[in-house]
Amino acid sequence: MSEPVKKQNFLQGAALLAMATVIVKLIGAFYKLPLQRIIGADGFSYFSTAYNVYSMLLLISTAGFPVAMSRMISQASAQGNYNQVKKTYKIARLFFLGIGLVSSLILVILSPWLAEKMGQPNAALAIACLGPSALFMGLVSTFRG
Repeated sequence: MSEPVKKQNFLQGAALLAMATVIVKLIGAFYKLPLQRIIGADGFSYFSTAYNVYSMLLLISTAGFPVAMSRMISQASAQGNYNQVKKTYKIARLFFLGIGLVSSLILVILSPWLAEKMGQPNAALAIACLGPSALFMGLVSTFRG
């Protein structure tokens, strides 16, 4: 006989997410500490400036649109409307690709201005190097949704 399927409640899910967050923070510390020693104080300040821009883009890309897309796809799938699922996914992929492309161009073109506004004019190249990541964040948001 098969064992009964155990349902996961809200508290278990929240505890799992909290644990995952702690693990991710620990992993982040394992690479940031040696990185700071390797690239020095100036290099790490440029990294931190670029990382702040990256974090902001990541927050925007994971905020509401992937959740809305997920909900629309789930609803269409529950109704058995698989053509609607494909159509929603295709439109969302184009939308996120467009947002990612625009964000990428903004990062590359406006990197000197962003670095100046953040008080680190020498971090412009580090910010510009994040341009392609904005494009990929848009695509990943589609899969996440």
